[in-house]
Amino acid sequence: MKKKKIYLIIFDTFFLILINSYFFLIRGNASYGKTAWLSYGFIHLSYFVLLLTPVFVRRSSASSDYSRPLYMITSLYFITSLVVGIAFIVNDPEKIAFPLLTQLGILGVFSYFMIINLIANEYTADSVERRIVEISYVKEISYKLKAIVGSFESKEANRQIESLYDYIHASPVRSSPLVAEIENKISGEVDKLFTENKINDSVVIASAKTILRLAEERNRILKNI
Repeated sequence: MKKKKIYLIIFDTFFLILINSYFFLIRGNASYGKTAWLSYGFIHLSYFVLLLTPVFVRRSSASSDYSRPLYMITSLYFITSLVVGIAFIVNDPEKIAFPLLTQLGILGVFSYFMIINLIANEYTADSVERRIVEISYVKEISYKLKAIVGSFESKEANRQIESLYDYIHASPVRSSPLVAEIENKISGEVDKLFTENKINDSVVIASAKTILRLAEERNRILKNI
C-alpha cells in the first residue's frame, strides 16, 4: 500500500512538472499576457481538484464504490479545463472577459454535478448502512435463538424457543425509530437466554413469551407505519 501511494505521488508530481515545463519553456513567462496566466491558474485549480477527489469520497462500512463517479466528474473537469486553457494560452487574447467567463462557466457546471453527486452519495450510503443495521437485528437475534434451541431440559421450553426463532426469523428486516426501544428490550431478553448457562425452564418459557409479545408488538407497529 505504501509503494502504491509513493508511485501515485511520483506520477502526480511528474504530470505537474510536465505541464509547467511546457508552459514556461515553450514561450517563457515574460511573453504571456493576463489571459494565459488566468488559464494557467484554472488548469492548476482543476488538477488539484482531481488530486483532492479522495477527500470528497464518502467513507462507509458498505461496499458501495462512491469514488468512481466522483473521479469521472473531476477528471472530466480537468480535461475540459486543460483543453480550453491550452486554447486560450496559444491564442492569448488581450481581453480577459471571455476566457474568464468560460472558465467560470466550466467550474460552475462541474460544481453543480459534483454537489449533486455528493448529496446522492450521502443519501445512498445512509440508506445502505441503515439497511445493514436493520438486517443485522433479525440475523443476530435469530442466530442466538437458533444456538440455544434444544439446550433446555423441558420439551416445552425448547418448543417455545423454536417457535420464537421461527417467528423472529420471518419478521420484517426493516426497522424504525418507533420500534428501537422494543428491539433493545428484545435483544436484552435474548442475550440473557444466550449467555446464561443454567436457567430454570419456567423462566425460559416466561422469557420466551415476553420476547414473542414484544416481537409481535414491533411487527404490528411496523405494519401500520
